Amino acid sequence: MSISPLATRMWSRDSFDVSRAEAGQKKGKVIEGYQITCPPDYTDLQVSSIVGIPEIGDQYSDNPAMLMINRNFQRMGPIYWIAMVTYEGDYPKLNRPEIRWQNSKVTEPIDEDFDGRAIVTANSEPIEGITKEISDAVQTIKRNYLTIDIPAIHSYLDSVSSDSFAGFGAGISRLTDYQAEAVWGNETIDHWIVTATISHRFPYNTTAEKAWYARTRHEGYYEKSNGIIIRAADDHQEPMTSPVLLKADGTRETISANAHFLEFKRYGILSYNALGLLD
Repeated sequence: MSISPLATRMWSRDSFDVSRAEAGQKKGKVIEGYQITCPPDYTDLQVSSIVGIPEIGDQYSDNPAMLMINRNFQRMGPIYWIAMVTYEGDYPKLNRPEIRWQNSKVTEPIDEDFDGRAIVTANSEPIEGITKEISDAVQTIKRNYLTIDIPAIHSYLDSVSSDSFAGFGAGISRLTDYQAEAVWGNETIDHWIVTATISHRFPYNTTAEKAWYARTRHEGYYEKSNGIIIRAADDHQEPMTSPVLLKADGTRETISANAHFLEFKRYGILSYNALGLLD
């Protein structure tokens, strides 16, 4: 019966060492074991060429900066060999996060004052063009990563936090900018320098979960009357030339102080702690 050559990883033979080199840099050494079965007449060259055994210069799967430097083969029987492969290299310098805070002002149109009263005339006509400077707390975080997942990070640029982050409640934080720079070593990427900018928005006249929602006064040229949607008319039954305030159910609101506001979700919700920026 013929024997097909086969190399299989032996997890029980794994070992590793970590040592400190110059300037606090960590160096690593990893040894993996493989069991090999092959025909008894295989030469050393044929044994070493069996598919599945790492080659000299291959990258270590968990740290691309570590390269395979040695392979040792021991014959344990007529058709059975053990191969021990050794990887060596530096561990990337994974730093603590560098954090900087600053504020950023954005000008937004507002539809009610600080106390929540609708901005309208004495005759309940909406007043357009009033704005307010809103200050975001902007946090810049810089740190190193072994690997990054750009497609996953891309989805964060259209999201807000689903959890508490940097002391702010869920919904307050939004990733607004992301940069990643590759640092090369031994012709492979050693690690990445990542800089993330996160804006934390004060929930102006809303709840924390809706801090980044779009907000608008509930008004329009149509109103609901006796369950039917009709064109809003003035006291002379002429169509209104400006929108009227509406209640939550679509009927007309005649008291400006009771103006109802609509809020619309603009971003998805993701866990910001899962980014590992502050761990």
